Amino acid sequence: MKSKNVIFLLAVSAIFILGLSAYKLAKDPWKVPDTYKNKTNPVKSSSESLEYGQELYDMSCASCHGASGKGDGVKGKKMGIEMYDFTDANFHSKFTDGEIYYQSFIGRYRWHDFRSVIQDEEDRWNVVNYVRSMKK
Repeated sequence: MKSKNVIFLLAVSAIFILGLSAYKLAKDPWKVPDTYKNKTNPVKSSSESLEYGQELYDMSCASCHGASGKGDGVKGKKMGIEMYDFTDANFHSKFTDGEIYYQSFIGRYRWHDFRSVIQDEEDRWNVVNYVRSMKK
């Protein structure tokens, strides 16, 4: 009987800790370094850049951010953290290209570092161009 109580307490504790972690992720503000806030995109937005950026986005980003960029991807919904709507003009006026780059590829936490997923820096900037093209 004691082992059932211990297991129950461990399960409740685990759920509580996971809940607090999800809450912290949802409420933790972005802290983008000034070097990224002021960084300009070195890749011109062209049809080639947008096409390649979309290909990379579809492979690496859409599962969380949604195919159309509305923040409604299957994995993103399960994470319980804010997913920006890339089609919203407010998103585009709020963030510089450098901030989008930082948030997309360096992130807030170790698990959020996607530089190894899209290793080439020019490729990452193509994704930023594509994200910018989603604005309605």
